[in-house]
Amino acid sequence: MSVNIFGNGPITASTGTIVNHRGPPGLGFKYLDEERNFDIENKRIANVASPIEENDVTTKIYIDDKIISITNKLDDLGEQNMNEVNLLKGEDIMLKNHIANLEEKVIEIENLNK
Repeated sequence: MSVNIFGNGPITASTGTIVNHRGPPGLGFKYLDEERNFDIENKRIANVASPIEENDVTTKIYIDDKIISITNKLDDLGEQNMNEVNLLKGEDIMLKNHIANLEEKVIEIENLNK
């Protein structure tokens, strides 16, 4: 006997005939358009699995985890960039000091030649 995901399916009566049996009563969904898109009338869809295919529905926790992961990667990149900027600033200061020392030596040499 096959049963679909909603617990519905044909039931074999004691006579061997198949009796169509509706699932438990509840609020169903109506189709919104001719393309058979569902209108769930602002109800929640709960207890869904994590997405596998590109067009699968997703959960809030899945999205939250992705946001945290991306944020952490951006933080790491930002920290690396700041370290590189600080290193470049340090090199810039060293070059400026070196230039200042060279300028002083040039002045000393010029003063010696006077």
